[in-house]
Amino acid sequence: MRLLHTSDWHLGQTFFGESRAAEHEAFLQTLVSFCVSESPDVLLLCGDVFDTMNPNAEAEERWYGFLASLAERAPHVRLQVIAGNHDSPARLAAPSALVSRMSKNGMEIHARAAFLAESSEAECEETPFRRLDPSVHLRRLRGTSGVEVCLALVPYLRPSDVPTAYGVEGSKPLQEFIAALYLALADDAKRLFPGMPLVLTGHLFAAGGLASEHSERKIQRGNLEALPVEALAERCSYFALGHLHRAQALGPEGRVRYCGSPIPLSFSEADYAHQVLRVDIAAQGSAVVTPLPLPRARRLVRLPRFHAPPSEVLAACDALNVDAGELAPFVEARVALESPQPGLRQDIERRLLARGARLIQYSAVRDALVSPSEKTADRERPSSLADFSALEIFERCYKAEFGQLPAPSLQATFLECADLASSLSVDGVQKA
Repeated sequence: MRLLHTSDWHLGQTFFGESRAAEHEAFLQTLVSFCVSESPDVLLLCGDVFDTMNPNAEAEERWYGFLASLAERAPHVRLQVIAGNHDSPARLAAPSALVSRMSKNGMEIHARAAFLAESSEAECEETPFRRLDPSVHLRRLRGTSGVEVCLALVPYLRPSDVPTAYGVEGSKPLQEFIAALYLALADDAKRLFPGMPLVLTGHLFAAGGLASEHSERKIQRGNLEALPVEALAERCSYFALGHLHRAQALGPEGRVRYCGSPIPLSFSEADYAHQVLRVDIAAQGSAVVTPLPLPRARRLVRLPRFHAPPSEVLAACDALNVDAGELAPFVEARVALESPQPGLRQDIERRLLARGARLIQYSAVRDALVSPSEKTADRERPSSLADFSALEIFERCYKAEFGQLPAPSLQATFLECADLASSLSVDGVQKA
């Protein structure tokens, strides 16, 4: 059985006001080509198809265009999609009836978690009272090689899916509930499909995962308790994850994988190796993972790598090489100023335009030159409001008012309110 694993497309993203449409289109064309050349049985898309819960028409048109192209050029591929925290379940699932008829083997979109009906009294018990419905979340698939695999498809678990007894508002750890859901589903798979290799999917923050600065939104009540993966890795042949934009392997034998985003979504991701993962699963359950590198349609460039005096920044701009036919690189100029220098930004912008590049962000440190220790740390220094996450802004305002950072429980409550506000912006009329 051969799978292709991808996630975190973030269709519709704008980068400091600039569209990423050309980059996304290049990626989607490459992905369809992979589906033709690699002949996978299944394409797994592990969440965050869109960048916002209310994507614009261009992003939806690109998504529907990809579905049509995949059905036309690779009808043998079975597409399985789970929702991420950036996706609106209703909007993502809207074309499900049409999508299921577009592929020879059928395509499915899993936007919401479905639970077995249980008595309300069970919520007071010591063990989680909810179990995922195996008839909805488990699929038995046969590859062209004859190998059969059980696929467990679990979308992002939203606050309404979590019992009040768990997390910061309850007495039990949130990770206990999430882990129990997966372990119970793995037990269902073993019972219903004995001896069959199991592939788990999810859109979540796994313990030990490395996040990107100023990019991924914290999920599941503030990531206060990331999901431990060791016990789950022992139950499956492969665990396909979405949410973290850096490609990485976790757990025993690297069975737990983030494939990463297909394009850099912030300057902190400029050096990432973007890829799609090809996963070949044998009948006995062993998995061989092969990265399929993605070409970079547009470069994100920091000039220079660290904040430097104006003369060094201007020299770096003049030395930037842009190939003919290359999409204009997006550039962050990183300047260290000992005193204000009017007109410097305009000078940098002119020089970059002459080289065929575009200035997207101007990051200036005005207090002093960056120290060697800061260079060694290699951290992104926010220079404008757009560089901060909502949580970071909340933390700074709270500290300015009360002289200390908010407690973890208050941070988690803030993030839940932010997620609720985001969902209300999608269905505001009917929810109001």
